[in-house]
Amino acid sequence: MDHLDIKITAAEPRDIEGILDVQKVTWLATYVNKDYGITAEDIEAKNFTDENKINQWRKRLSGDTAYDYAWVAHQGGKVIAFCRAEKTDKINKIKALYVLPDYQSRGLGKEMINLAIAWLGDENDIQLDVAAYNAQAIRFYEKLDFKKAGETPEEDSVKLPSGKTLPEIRMLKNKL
Repeated sequence: MDHLDIKITAAEPRDIEGILDVQKVTWLATYVNKDYGITAEDIEAKNFTDENKINQWRKRLSGDTAYDYAWVAHQGGKVIAFCRAEKTDKINKIKALYVLPDYQSRGLGKEMINLAIAWLGDENDIQLDVAAYNAQAIRFYEKLDFKKAGETPEEDSVKLPSGKTLPEIRMLKNKL
């Protein structure tokens, strides 16, 4: 990857606003889908910066990181990508990987997910959920040995304020 002045570090509470901005921008660029009836208005109705989300991130980034960890990529002090992983007793999870559209296809996402995979270790399978219509992301994960494992269960699916649900598939990377 062309690093220029991109630095990947552990996420800190000061990164929360940038993380939430990256999430909103990438959701708008990725999840709007005419075939599934997901509109920009559906995405924008999701309040990415409500106090509850900010507090969840604040708690996540200032507490015990033994089971939950996040990384951010900065360029010139601006958050341009983030990745979050979570360890559980039975399965490990990639909870989020978002890279601003202008920085995609440069190796940044791969570098970040490899950090997450290394942090998660190989004691358990690694699971992630991806929008069923996000072919670019599915190909990306398949290149990293994730395999499609079926639809994401409804209780784990992302529900939008409009009542619509993002159609997702679950992918797994088997432990070594």
